[in-house]
Amino acid sequence: MVKNILAVIAGLVIAGQVTAVDIQLGFAAGYGFASGRDEVASSYIMDNNGELIEYKNNLASYGNGVKFDIDLTIFLNNTLGIMFGTGFSMLGGYSYEQDDPIFGDREGKYRANYLPISGGLKFQAGWNRLSPYVFVAPGLFIPIGVNGEVKNYNLQNEYTTTEYEYKFAPGFGISSGIGMLLELSDGLRIRFEFAPTYAFARLTERKRIDNDGDVSITIYKKNKRN
Repeated sequence: MVKNILAVIAGLVIAGQVTAVDIQLGFAAGYGFASGRDEVASSYIMDNNGELIEYKNNLASYGNGVKFDIDLTIFLNNTLGIMFGTGFSMLGGYSYEQDDPIFGDREGKYRANYLPISGGLKFQAGWNRLSPYVFVAPGLFIPIGVNGEVKNYNLQNEYTTTEYEYKFAPGFGISSGIGMLLELSDGLRIRFEFAPTYAFARLTERKRIDNDGDVSITIYKKNKRN
């Protein structure tokens, strides 16, 4: 199956190069905000009587963070192109704080990166000085370097640290976008783009490393956990 997919992609590239009216190479950098989020933790402040003063559910996603993208579009005519993209997303994740004067405070910080590999179609309104475009590109989204750190404080403000490392199966997602190309000179354009991405990857393993060096590993299988 994988060989067949690679053969199709290679065929598209060769056909595009033979009949292309333009080849567009693009670079982009920006910041992504999480839109589809799950409840992952809670942050709160508690008084000395155990009553909550502040409470907030932490809704978060690993897909936010700093983005660097590179894409290649082979235009078959003035408006339709075949698009291939990759890049790197880093510093995604979330953090939380729990202020508990009875049992001790807790701080958690989780970080994640991922590598996207996508291919799809781009539609562009010609080659004017200002050229709007849209694209749709499904593909693989591969989580990399997903880890966490939780600090548990006692009432003397001493803390122990528990570290977590996570592994995910490659996920599937769809990246889409709308943007505008502004021509600065022949062959050089700058783009302004809004590009939401929806992707999901299944957790396969969690490693817990306690402060004393003890290690425990949890394996997640489809519909069950060991």
